[in-house]
Amino acid sequence: MSEHRTASELTAAMAAYLDEQSRAAPPPFEAVRARARRQRRRRRLAVAAPVVAAAVAVAAVVVAVSGATPRPPTPAGPPSCPASVTPRNDLTMPATPPKATGRVDAGARLVPREVPREALICAYRPTDDGTSAVPLTGRVRLPEASLPALAEDLSYLPRYSGEQFGCLTIGGRRQVTYLVGLGYGDATVWVATSVHPRSCVHTTNGSFRSRTYVGHQVDAAFKAGTWAPPAPRFGGGGGTCHPPRAGRLGQERVLVPGRPIAVDVCYESPAEVVTATDGVADLAAAFNRLPTTRSRNSCSAPRGHFSPSYVVVFRYADGPPVVVRVDTWCDPPINNESLQSPDDTTVVPLLQQLRSRHAPG
Repeated sequence: MSEHRTASELTAAMAAYLDEQSRAAPPPFEAVRARARRQRRRRRLAVAAPVVAAAVAVAAVVVAVSGATPRPPTPAGPPSCPASVTPRNDLTMPATPPKATGRVDAGARLVPREVPREALICAYRPTDDGTSAVPLTGRVRLPEASLPALAEDLSYLPRYSGEQFGCLTIGGRRQVTYLVGLGYGDATVWVATSVHPRSCVHTTNGSFRSRTYVGHQVDAAFKAGTWAPPAPRFGGGGGTCHPPRAGRLGQERVLVPGRPIAVDVCYESPAEVVTATDGVADLAAAFNRLPTTRSRNSCSAPRGHFSPSYVVVFRYADGPPVVVRVDTWCDPPINNESLQSPDDTTVVPLLQQLRSRHAPG
């Protein structure tokens, strides 16, 4: 039997599922997120227990045979600010940060998922030409209590994979360059960003690059002396339909990465928001079956009508949401800012069914 389903079959399946679930009001998103986190911790403990026991047994045998005490990893020294940086001529890229040291895969993600033991922000003011070496002008060591939020904000940033995004760099000179040094036991990772008035600067650790702009967030953290929440994107006010930080590692490979636990669908004509915790996996799977290419983040050929439009916000137990726009009047109609798809024929019926089943009254 074919694994692919037609639009009508997907619609019927979604409708039947939603009909069964619609009588029970979905729990609040934060309750769903907390429950998902507890379940994940239990799974990790269940998997880790036999592994730890085996590791202890092996270590005991090794010590008994060799008579030697196993050596723990050598701790890395605390991050120390470089005396200067050299900004690049390319205004979309910050200065090149120091290379990561120790046992860390800097190419896998911007920073590790684990919480660093310490973090340091180093500030460098630009010179007149913007290209010569810029001396260190300030440093701030962040308090330990703010480091979990820092790790969650930076470790999920999506990878830049060649997607296009228009940004006017003319006249938008960098105001200050920042290096964020993170210490992890036996490893150190450095992240570089710059403050830019139009948010054009990418974020990098030297091996991993993200188009997500964090310059204003790091600037706010430097000035406050503690990690700061993300600034609203594109000057917006945030809210359910426009979260201040959206985009997640893996969205450069599929439209909806990972395992979302809830979805907010923002309908723009007429304006309405529907939140669901049931059928989320099926909706994500429908998006992920679509053909995709690298996003141009533009609408090159309007189809002649201007509605409906949907903002689909997939939320997770940890980390930022993924936002997928569905503009039925646009070509291509589907975009998550890393990937785009020309085909909305299967997902639009599901979004319409979701609205009819979860709308108030």
